[in-house]
Amino acid sequence: QFSKGLRKRGLDFTEEEYIENLIFPQNISDYLPRVDSEMDGQVITVESGVRIEMNSAVGNDHVNLALQLGANCTNFTIEVNEDGEEGEYGLPVVTTVRVIDKPVVQLQSLTKGYKGRMEVVDLEDIYKYEQDRRFSVHKACLVASGIIPEVYKDSVDIDLSDILKRLTGSQDKGISVAIEVKGVPPQSGLGVSSAIATNTLSALAVLIGQYQPDSGKLSHEEIYLSVARTLYVEQLTEALGGWQDACSMLPGIKLLHTEPGEFLPNYQRLNSEVEEDIEDTVKVVRGGLLRSAVSGAAWQFTGLFALRLEPIVKARVRSREIVKEQMELIEQGRIAELGQREEEDTRLRLIIAPAAYNEYFRRLRKKLRERLGAGSIYFGACGSTYGAGNKVVIDPEAIVPEGQPNEGERVIDVFDECFVEVATSIQQEMKSEGRYSDYEFSEIPPFV
Repeated sequence: QFSKGLRKRGLDFTEEEYIENLIFPQNISDYLPRVDSEMDGQVITVESGVRIEMNSAVGNDHVNLALQLGANCTNFTIEVNEDGEEGEYGLPVVTTVRVIDKPVVQLQSLTKGYKGRMEVVDLEDIYKYEQDRRFSVHKACLVASGIIPEVYKDSVDIDLSDILKRLTGSQDKGISVAIEVKGVPPQSGLGVSSAIATNTLSALAVLIGQYQPDSGKLSHEEIYLSVARTLYVEQLTEALGGWQDACSMLPGIKLLHTEPGEFLPNYQRLNSEVEEDIEDTVKVVRGGLLRSAVSGAAWQFTGLFALRLEPIVKARVRSREIVKEQMELIEQGRIAELGQREEEDTRLRLIIAPAAYNEYFRRLRKKLRERLGAGSIYFGACGSTYGAGNKVVIDPEAIVPEGQPNEGERVIDVFDECFVEVATSIQQEMKSEGRYSDYEFSEIPPFV
């Protein structure tokens, strides 16, 4: 509180005033944050989008890769229409935090299909991230924010009630953290868990006065601190993510890049005039395969590189070059040509992380190309696994070939219906063949 007063007064204070107001910490508890006096009684809401990965050079934003090789990623932050064609677009990730009149940590998931509520009264339960996966990010953010530090894990000298009393200034109060994701299903490949973490860390930082939003917006420096803390959350929850997913708070079409030895990416906004062309050319599809069924892909991104196998090293170098080439195409407005680079990157991904490819996606890709024409659509993964969340780059001039349903029509006009039909039929085929046990599909049907 004293330092806030100094910021408002500038440097107009005497040495005696400064010394008199210094409080020297006696133990770790003295470092615990407190609710900002201006935020007490307020409901703090932070909203953000999710990202569509145009290209991450096959996960080169994972920290141990980026530190060694440097990294390039192109992605764009999007709003979501959760109510279909008649609905309005909005920011899908919403976090709300507030002080409550009950000495507990109240965690809420408001996401459709994953709704739930938990009240935590024992400190040890904060560190049990696997206890209920709906609340693992909530808990990890409380730790990464410093509100409930990792150093208290297994401690017998402090209770959760002690932390809440210092945080809120009252033994009768606690804190509520509520998270909602609108219109985006789990395992979508759009970096939702990282976006949730960045959002929640930002809301908690506002609550304790670390962030001072200007006219409701966070500064570039505040967002970057939340991105760095999100990497900590990813370690706590064993999500194995990189930094590009957390950068969904940075707006627009962008290049994120680091040189070897840099921890967080530089941010460069790209050509905003091509956004309409991208909307007409790039589709995000939900194939329905759950990433957890083939989780080995995420490990292979980094683990196989550690072996320094020559084909993998060469593939990574070329994949990073492709990102630069895509950036140039976006700057020049040549959006339709992005697909060819995506096709090459798909082949490189098979070298870098073979587990990302699977029988379901192989069939899906083959049948769609037979139906719509080999040169009309180009697949790329939004996350670590093909068949979960994918993007499809469509040639806006392509026509459905003769002998196929919808022949003579533009591919871009019939793609949505065609994709759902083909993906659903392949899932049914694999079930009837007895292959369903090898794959875990979402209960949510495929959609575009």
